[in-house]
Amino acid sequence: MSSSMKNLMHLEDLVFFHDREEVVQILSALLHHMEGFKIGQMTIKYDGAPALVFGNKEGFFLSNKAFFNKNPVWYRSTDEIEYAIKDPEHARKLTTAFRILKKERIFPGLTFYSDWLFDYATIGDKCFQPNIIEYHTKHSLEDYRLGLAVHSQEFGTVETASKWYSNNPQIYCAPVGLPKLEMPITKLFGQLASLPFYPRFEPKRIRELRSTLNTQVKNCSEYSVRDLNMPNSYLKLALDILIRFKYDILRYLDEIQETEGTYKLKINGDKATPEGYVFRYRDYKIKLVDRFGFSKRNFDPATSRGW
Repeated sequence: MSSSMKNLMHLEDLVFFHDREEVVQILSALLHHMEGFKIGQMTIKYDGAPALVFGNKEGFFLSNKAFFNKNPVWYRSTDEIEYAIKDPEHARKLTTAFRILKKERIFPGLTFYSDWLFDYATIGDKCFQPNIIEYHTKHSLEDYRLGLAVHSQEFGTVETASKWYSNNPQIYCAPVGLPKLEMPITKLFGQLASLPFYPRFEPKRIRELRSTLNTQVKNCSEYSVRDLNMPNSYLKLALDILIRFKYDILRYLDEIQETEGTYKLKINGDKATPEGYVFRYRDYKIKLVDRFGFSKRNFDPATSRGW
């Protein structure tokens, strides 16, 4: 599997797959980042469809999620795409992207990971809707032939991933970064003091908070999956902590996006929030998503559009 997808998981699922040291390390990095220190990278998770992977490996190639199969699939021509992809609209999007991106000067060995947002057949004047969420902007987009959200690059960063398209007036790349974060550390732990898993304490200093977190998460290494249904099990309490922790962060990030973000988001005319965010730290990619809210709006008959 590509390094871009390694360990891509929901924040609260960390306790299922990582030991105490890793959980503490990831949460501490996220904590630092939310305070305003650039420890990792936080990017917006766009509601794009389909996923587009492209680059230069002995020549230009383009793929979709099949790139992450056990036996990766990628396409070298539009004929290969039309033969392999049976859904007409999906095939049209891939062939359109292939023709436009193939003209780009991409250095050998580079691979980019992105989401399709729009092309010249689907774009509105100041709005695009790749899936359920409508993205409204103040600026006209009608001169662009392809819109992407390039969220990462193999062997690179979000910043370096943006360099390949900077001089192409036909390709629109949506901003994936966030304004500088300066969330008060005490806000993240506002609910933790009331949990039975944590002792009562006043979060006065970050060092004390991390010490407490370290001590309590240590107990999580003693759980097993069967403990999940047991009252007061370490696993159940750890999940509760991480879920509350996640929703505090989501509320803060959504507020930033609403006031300072590039787009106004809507679903069926109603105000909406982003699909989520991804925190990258070393080889870890952590999704921050309102799983219940995301599922609800995807399965709502008013938004599913006949899926």
